[in-house]
Amino acid sequence: MLLGSLVDAAMTDDDAPGLSHPAFRRASGAGLDGANDVLFTTVGAMSSGDRRGAANTAIDTLAGFPGPAGPH
Repeated sequence: MLLGSLVDAAMTDDDAPGLSHPAFRRASGAGLDGANDVLFTTVGAMSSGDRRGAANTAIDTLAGFPGPAGPH
């Protein structure tokens, strides 16, 4: 795994505790090995609500927002 050691399990593992949206966990888990094709396919198969939830988690993470990053 290329990035696996740099990403917290709460951002990629469905069974780990944390506030990351499940769709974000799927997308980030798909991109850990640097295979963007897998990441793009995973995100392309998501509903618009899941893409929104994943994007909200990403924004919350980058902005350091301490609140829930689940479905908005």
